[in-house]
Amino acid sequence: MATIRDMRKTMVIGTPIAFGYRGEDTTSPLRSSIPDSVEFSKTNLYTECLQLRAENAKLKAENEGLRAKVVAMQATNSAEKFLEIREIAREQAKEEVRAFFKEHHGEAIFPSDVMEALSLDYDLVYEICEELEREGAVKGL
Repeated sequence: MATIRDMRKTMVIGTPIAFGYRGEDTTSPLRSSIPDSVEFSKTNLYTECLQLRAENAKLKAENEGLRAKVVAMQATNSAEKFLEIREIAREQAKEEVRAFFKEHHGEAIFPSDVMEALSLDYDLVYEICEELEREGAVKGL
C-alpha cells in the first residue's frame, strides 16, 4: 500500500495533488480547472466570513459595555447601607406609620417605602397599612 511519503517521491510537480516536496514550486493547473460555481461559493464564504467578523466585533463591544454596567451596578449595590430593623411595640409602630402617611399626604406610598423610612419589619408595616386602610385612615395599597 502506498503512503503519502511514497506519493511524494513519484509526484510530478505541477500536478493537482503536488505537495511542494522540499520547497519546490507548486504551480498547479488545478486553479484554472475550478468551475465558476465553486469560485462563486468561495466568494460567498469570504463575504460571509467578513460579515461574521464584523458582527463578532460588534457583539464583543456590546459585551464589554454590559460588563462595565454590571461592574458599576455591583459597586452601587455593595455601597448601599444595610437596613437595621427596629423592634418596637405594634401600637408604637402603628402610630409611626400613621404619622408617616400624614407627613407624605397625597403621595403614592408603598409599604416598602414605610419600611425603609421607619426601619420596621415589612410584614408588620404591611399588616398595619391594611389595618389603616380598613379604618379609612389611608386609601388603597
